[in-house]
Amino acid sequence: QLVKEFQNKNKLFVSTLINYGFKNRDLLSNGPFKYTYAPKKFAQLKLSGGSKYEMLTNMQNLSSIFSRGNFIHNNYLELGHFFEVFNGLFFDFNIKFLDRSSIAGLNLSDWSNDLFGNNNSPLLFENYKELNLNVTLSYTPLQKFAINGRKKSIIGSRWPTFRFGWEQGLPNFLNSKIDYQKLLLGSNHSFKIGLAGTTKLKAWIGQYLTTKNVELPNYTFFRGTDNYFFSHPLYTFQLLGETHNSLKNYLSIHFIHHFHGALIKKIPLVKKSKLEAVTGGASLFIKDNNFKHSELYNGLEIPFKMGETQLKFGVYYTVAYSNYSNLSNMIKFGLNVFNPFNNKWAF
Repeated sequence: QLVKEFQNKNKLFVSTLINYGFKNRDLLSNGPFKYTYAPKKFAQLKLSGGSKYEMLTNMQNLSSIFSRGNFIHNNYLELGHFFEVFNGLFFDFNIKFLDRSSIAGLNLSDWSNDLFGNNNSPLLFENYKELNLNVTLSYTPLQKFAINGRKKSIIGSRWPTFRFGWEQGLPNFLNSKIDYQKLLLGSNHSFKIGLAGTTKLKAWIGQYLTTKNVELPNYTFFRGTDNYFFSHPLYTFQLLGETHNSLKNYLSIHFIHHFHGALIKKIPLVKKSKLEAVTGGASLFIKDNNFKHSELYNGLEIPFKMGETQLKFGVYYTVAYSNYSNLSNMIKFGLNVFNPFNNKWAF
């Protein structure tokens, strides 16, 4: 890995990952090249490529996410460009060519079959090529910032960040067969409510405009339930049951509120403790089969440090209503990690 910042604050990042599998005697390598050429505009050229075994989706629960049934082989080349159009408005463009193939021909280790069971059967399909276009616009109104020479630092905004995304499979180019169009609209926001704590909200609307020729990687996935493990509440659901996928329209809403001691301080026996109360919930609506799911949770978190890392251990009681899942309640345990680089907790 090479990271070099020049005197004019331009930045070069190059990384290579080499992977050799002894079981199948296969050598794979891949890596990105990124060059920031206008730091005040965050303007960056991106190039990556290589060959790797890649997850079909990271929206699988813990019992399946590392199973061989969630992996395929990709030879790929990706080009991209990212920059700030004007203060608060960012443009991200990526075009990616993939040569996808099944890993059904690989020799699998016995331990993976023992660990994952039926989920370890690789996805079987005919090899195909795919050319994808992905464009994302994100805008944060009244974004505050600071300028230090040729570098710009974002301080934040009281307004939400709004996102518009466009995905398209481009058929016939380079023998690509995938042909679909997908529109994404979203928003996320973090704000304080006086002395009552901090709320984080995240919402997405997805709409497939066309699905003329698609494969499973082009579906949208919604992570299934991890028993007793509290997964990231702004991206996943706690009591969804099995993992769901969709090629139809969907709406996903998540929120979490940390009271930061506002409630605990009013309880005589525990007001001097470090306990913090938290509440939140999520809803999912998928046009496929008229799927509807809603859940709420309440919990307690206690902060602690492991070396220099700040964490919070939490216990959460979740209840849910769904017209497809039989799960209705569960106690869950989770960890919230503080990121010192952006000065924020994960959730």
